[in-house]
Amino acid sequence: MENIVNLNDVFFNCYFLIGGLFLSYLVYKIFYVLFNNNNYIQINYKSRGHTWRSILCNKSIPYNIYCTTCGKLMLHQDGLFCECCGECNFHRYRDIIIPPTCVQVEKGAITSIKPLLDDNWEPLIIFANRKSGSNRSDEVLSLFRGLLNPIQVVDISTTSPESVVRWLPPRCRILAAGGDGTVAWILNSLLAAGHMGAAVGILPMGTGNDLSRVLGWGPGCGSHLDAHSIITSIKQANEQVLDRWKVTITPRRGRLGRARERVVFAYNYASIGVDAQVALDFHRARSQFLHRYASRMLNYVAYAWLGATRAWDAGACDALERRLAARVDGAELALPPLQALVVLNIPSWGAGVDLWSMGNEGEVEPQRIDDGKIEVVGISSSIHIARLQCGLAEPYRFTQGSKVKIELNGTCAMQVDGEPWMQGPATVRVARAGQCRVLRAASARAAL
Repeated sequence: MENIVNLNDVFFNCYFLIGGLFLSYLVYKIFYVLFNNNNYIQINYKSRGHTWRSILCNKSIPYNIYCTTCGKLMLHQDGLFCECCGECNFHRYRDIIIPPTCVQVEKGAITSIKPLLDDNWEPLIIFANRKSGSNRSDEVLSLFRGLLNPIQVVDISTTSPESVVRWLPPRCRILAAGGDGTVAWILNSLLAAGHMGAAVGILPMGTGNDLSRVLGWGPGCGSHLDAHSIITSIKQANEQVLDRWKVTITPRRGRLGRARERVVFAYNYASIGVDAQVALDFHRARSQFLHRYASRMLNYVAYAWLGATRAWDAGACDALERRLAARVDGAELALPPLQALVVLNIPSWGAGVDLWSMGNEGEVEPQRIDDGKIEVVGISSSIHIARLQCGLAEPYRFTQGSKVKIELNGTCAMQVDGEPWMQGPATVRVARAGQCRVLRAASARAAL
């Protein structure tokens, strides 16, 4: 009996000792946090946060810290690490990563980036759009968050590009993972912020990807995404200037007075007619049910089906030449029977169709994306569109110019860079609005 009592005393003393040591450790950690001078840089990203702290103050943590990028042991090096996922001196990607110490934060919001004193430093910013045609933006976001500072990887379905470009460093490169609409959104954001130091490359994840085709990034991304290969391609890409066009739409005065003027910017093309109607039909179908099964192949099938239905019912696009008058550089165009009028800035339309050059035997000037000229062509029907995409027909080639004025009488579908809407009677003016900087893949042919 006495032995049992002594044994209980031993167990009690052991538990008391272990509990006392644990409480002492907790008290130590509390005082350490309260009086330690190490500052934390808090970078919140929606559901998870990143807490950056000095590696030198991390001696009390009983495990080694390895860089998630290069696998290098970081315990005995200067720098910062994230308590959630690690970081170091960034090794192979130090010239494209924004170090946490360069991030200027006020009231929980990023205000600016302090540039590094390194001529080779040119940060890479990733913009990915979950709503693009291929529905693979989650994969892109996951790939690059493991390699870059989390603030450099932006999901624009939840964080607008306008809120990001305000703090971009003076010189950087941008990767737009999405379709033509996503690229245009980012270029517009850079214009509004007056940021002229950023050049935009493309990871094609839309349906048509026309600008991506022209700049050598291809018609779409492969089934396997290699982040290291993508980064290498962006770093090796050449800068290219691209004309920007201001499209001003002035509605006619109605019963309730003059409607508000609308201004948008075009980088690829703008059109009025049946091609815009098909794009609008697809946009409505995708917003209702196709978004659940988004894929590029399904998008192509949907476009083909909707285009075929317009062969029997052109709707408000039929006999467009009777309700539309166009002038280019002051000269009026003689329009044949049309269902669409298109103004082109790049040699790719409708997922890769080079309208201006099809069947051209030298009777018109070649098309360039940086010459301050825009090309005007016509399309007779949706069947004509299908034949153009198969290379079995030519468009109506009208002229090149620097200013276009269109008088639309009646209502018809209109689109700018793949973003469609229904347009009522209005005057549409297209004029040059400077240039922007884009990236051409190093493997692409010489600039157009």
